[in-house]
Amino acid sequence: MAKQTNLERLISLHGENPRTSYYKYSKGSLMDSLDLKIPVEKIFRFELYQPEEILKKIGELDTNPNYFIEDQNTLRYFIESKEFDILRDMFQGYCGQLFGINSLFKKTYFNDEEKNTYDNYLINPSALNQIFWNCSHLYGSLKDFADLTNGSFLEDISSLETFQSLEDIRKEFDLDIYSLEEARKMEDKSLNNWASDDEQYINLEKDANDFYFQESKRHNILSKLSDLRTNAGRILTTLDYFIGVAGGFRKLIPKARAEGSEIIFPCLNTSGKRKFKVNNTLHPILFLGENKEKKKYPINLSSDEFNSGKIITGENEYGKTMATKTRGVIQIFGQARWPIIATEGEISMIEEILANIGVTENSYEGESTYKAVNDKTYNLLIKGKARSLILFDEPTGGTYNIKANTQAEIYLDGLAKSGSEFWMTTHHLSLGKYVDKYPHLQALQTEVINGEPTYRLIEGVFVPTEKNMILDYSKEMIAENMEGNLKRRFARLKKKKNLSVEELEQVEAILKSIEDQISSK
Repeated sequence: MAKQTNLERLISLHGENPRTSYYKYSKGSLMDSLDLKIPVEKIFRFELYQPEEILKKIGELDTNPNYFIEDQNTLRYFIESKEFDILRDMFQGYCGQLFGINSLFKKTYFNDEEKNTYDNYLINPSALNQIFWNCSHLYGSLKDFADLTNGSFLEDISSLETFQSLEDIRKEFDLDIYSLEEARKMEDKSLNNWASDDEQYINLEKDANDFYFQESKRHNILSKLSDLRTNAGRILTTLDYFIGVAGGFRKLIPKARAEGSEIIFPCLNTSGKRKFKVNNTLHPILFLGENKEKKKYPINLSSDEFNSGKIITGENEYGKTMATKTRGVIQIFGQARWPIIATEGEISMIEEILANIGVTENSYEGESTYKAVNDKTYNLLIKGKARSLILFDEPTGGTYNIKANTQAEIYLDGLAKSGSEFWMTTHHLSLGKYVDKYPHLQALQTEVINGEPTYRLIEGVFVPTEKNMILDYSKEMIAENMEGNLKRRFARLKKKKNLSVEELEQVEAILKSIEDQISSK
């Protein structure tokens, strides 16, 4: 068996059926939870793929370490290529050629317009001829593409069996062009070979044999051209994947550098020990939408076999949830052999990512916030395995503190024994001390320096103080923007003299409570 070329290897990985899935339990919800769908739609551009297909593909790539390096090298070639813009324009032209070939295949058989059907036995030589020459142009263009990328994995493109098939067809391509009416006459003539005259019978039989021989030849050529079209589609799908991904990261390079980071390929740890470490990393969604013009704050994240569980506390909007989302996105990008935004990166393979972020109440299903969040949390916990990554954001929110803490402690006991890596954000500060019970759990908190957030995570449990406890709406703001109308209302009621003695006593008690609050300031 002939050794596969690099290109054939890549086609088998990206142009055929996928092998495995590392976020198989939550494809749709995971993408929304980690804010990954929007970057894939906005940053990367694909000719043949929809964003949903790319999200599915990156979760289903073979996790063989050899393929990991091969894919990284391919993407690196395109990202660093000085000819990238030319290659992308050429590729878009090839896509147009392939679409044209696909439309020609619809005209392969003569169409009986009167019956609105296709005559499946009579091939249109004219359409067949056009398909052949269009395939020749398409593969000639691919050869030009390979020549422009000399020294890359694409140098193997001319050695593919596809090109040899094209040459074989070229040698036997001597088709006669005729109309549907002529074809029908030829077919009728070939069927009337029951004539009694021996000489006429022989001539008709010869005509029939010639006709069916030519028709058989055309069917054979059509089959080969169909294979060429399929192979062209597989090649173009593979190129679309790499060019689309590379184009997106090329756009991110100057943006990442402006924030003190880079676009790098993470190293793959194959020691068998769990290892995750990234420095100066950012979630790509921070370069989109409302975040686009805001200053970015690269962060460091790490986890290993002996610090596999994270309990994260801290002030609202100071980076807990975004850090948790970034942990998931870096794993997805890295495991898909994509670059990441970081100055240093190392990952080990995981089996699945499970995420419970941003779950709220479901009125239609009659679920409260607490019910919806806890049901999702429980379902993820029982699916988790030793090689899972589980991401939680407030897994017991929506109820009173004692109940929330009790439920969260039960979750933490299960997680600590499961072997899964997990990152849990919480506002229940007592949970941070849970790390004393299990040494492989780690308490992290959002960092605040001089009263300002750095959006980084540091070790420890968040301790609220007047300096770091930020109230969105202070007592002064409320007092300033809400008039004291209660005294005027009671004054009007008393003036109307329609209050009972008991009601008057209630009014006096309420007014006195307000006066006491004012005088105590």
